[in-house]
Amino acid sequence: AAFTPANYKKMFTPKIKDWREMTYTDGSVIKHKDDDSPPLSGSGVYKPGIDTTHPPQHLQLHIKPNGHGPTNTITRAELVGILVALQHEQTKIATDSASCLFQISNQTLHPMRMRYHLHAELIHAISTIIEHSP
Repeated sequence: AAFTPANYKKMFTPKIKDWREMTYTDGSVIKHKDDDSPPLSGSGVYKPGIDTTHPPQHLQLHIKPNGHGPTNTITRAELVGILVALQHEQTKIATDSASCLFQISNQTLHPMRMRYHLHAELIHAISTIIEHSP
């Protein structure tokens, strides 16, 4: 069917009722071009406020992933965001990291495969929280 405003809702059905129900996580690494200093990394967790208080009550966290040397990666930054969201009892988490979702799934389904992963301790912590959630 051709795209028209009339059939927009039929073609694009939202997966969630209200985007404010989700907790959003992201990680980032910035490498310096001019010198040999270590890359800067950070993670964030954001949960919009659903209530009508002014200002709305929302969860907003800026996190330092604490990677050093080879562990200072974008994967670590993304995983730390997910872990902190889970530690704050958030259960509906949106991330743009398919790689992290794959690694968490692998840890849950095949834990022995992840024993020597660079970020095994983070992936194990995430998987443990998920496994023990209601």
